[in-house]
Amino acid sequence: MNTREGSFEAIFDFAQFAPYFVEAYGKGAAQASWALIETIISRATGGRGDADIEELEAKGVIPPGDIGAAVQAVEPSLRKSHAIINHGANNVNIFIQGDGNNVVLDGASKEYMY
Repeated sequence: MNTREGSFEAIFDFAQFAPYFVEAYGKGAAQASWALIETIISRATGGRGDADIEELEAKGVIPPGDIGAAVQAVEPSLRKSHAIINHGANNVNIFIQGDGNNVVLDGASKEYMY
């Protein structure tokens, strides 16, 4: 995973997670990718991730530390993405169009990050 300095733009390399998603997750690549992104952002802001991803990690299907490393990689950019909260916006919503799931960055997540 690579992040651009000063930006929340991130390039996720899902190739390393693909074998786990195909067999264990039981969903398509798009849903699995979103679940992984949601888990990473939620953990970085003090929340819990997608239940299926959490279960795969607990069972050892996803190697220990992989998601934690991804959380650490996005933390600096995610912290910067909170700059606008309470300075022009109350929250930032990250979602997939047509999907009921979303991640909300708000005052509580900003407080956790700082």
